[in-house]
Amino acid sequence: ADARRYIRATQRKYDVIIADLFHPSRDGSGSLYTLEHFLAVRERLAPGGLFCQWLPLYQLDTEMTKVIIRTFLETFPYVRAYYQPHSDISTLPLALVGTLQPVTYPHDWFRQRVREPSLLRALADVNLSDEVILFGALAAGREELAAFAGAGPLNTDDRPRITFEAPRYTYEKRRPLRVSFQAVVETLRSQVTLPEALLDAFHPHPSEVVAVDGSQAAQDFAQRLTRYLAARNLFLSGGILDLNGQKTKARDAYLASAQTSHDFLSGYAMLLEHARHQADSDPAGAREILLKLESANPSRLEARALLNTLRLEK
Repeated sequence: ADARRYIRATQRKYDVIIADLFHPSRDGSGSLYTLEHFLAVRERLAPGGLFCQWLPLYQLDTEMTKVIIRTFLETFPYVRAYYQPHSDISTLPLALVGTLQPVTYPHDWFRQRVREPSLLRALADVNLSDEVILFGALAAGREELAAFAGAGPLNTDDRPRITFEAPRYTYEKRRPLRVSFQAVVETLRSQVTLPEALLDAFHPHPSEVVAVDGSQAAQDFAQRLTRYLAARNLFLSGGILDLNGQKTKARDAYLASAQTSHDFLSGYAMLLEHARHQADSDPAGAREILLKLESANPSRLEARALLNTLRLEK
């Protein structure tokens, strides 16, 4: 209610407005996803400003997400979606970013923009240290978002679909009164249904966010970003396989992620943890993982160091 009242009452204009993660099923939260609220936010943007609406995918089902995306696309002519970098698949958030003018960035925008050493250190502390990681969060552009959402109803003040559907989804997930291992597994699997649908629908391209001119530097960066995006999707697919109990296929996806991009390190790090936990029960298997990692990304020294630490080298 405070957010709704403030955005309608203020006359100030903002370069950036952020709607952080809030639980859709909480009383009143559904009104923060309505067309009327999005339109009020749009009126408060300064020229060149942007609005970022975070979505907790693990608290939404596919149909609710489509309703919110359709409503957002109805409000903003230029929209992109981003995953939160380094997120676990079972708690993956998605950011919808809307602007009133088209915006693309030069390939070296991060270095141009982040010149203050203290800011650079703060960003590095949250693993956001360069332009590949920044633009590598891209999930989809407007066309893919529109294709995924399809035609259908919007979320409006007089038809508050999220207000009614989000609690239903939450209570459906909590239906089993007797807690069992199987119930926990089923709950975790239900949380990856939506991310799996998004991965099937979204195939981001660097040109969605980066202005690729004729320079060699820009083209080289576009190739790096293409590999990074592919590796990121392989890693997320591995997380889905992991939660579905397909451990071997999950490890293959993590390894493919490490092989695809030397800039994307989450798959590499995940397999390091697998090898560390496996070293006592299956030293040969742990050694095989680390040797494959070393071959996948020779520029990283962690796999060789862990081989030596665990005394798995032959």
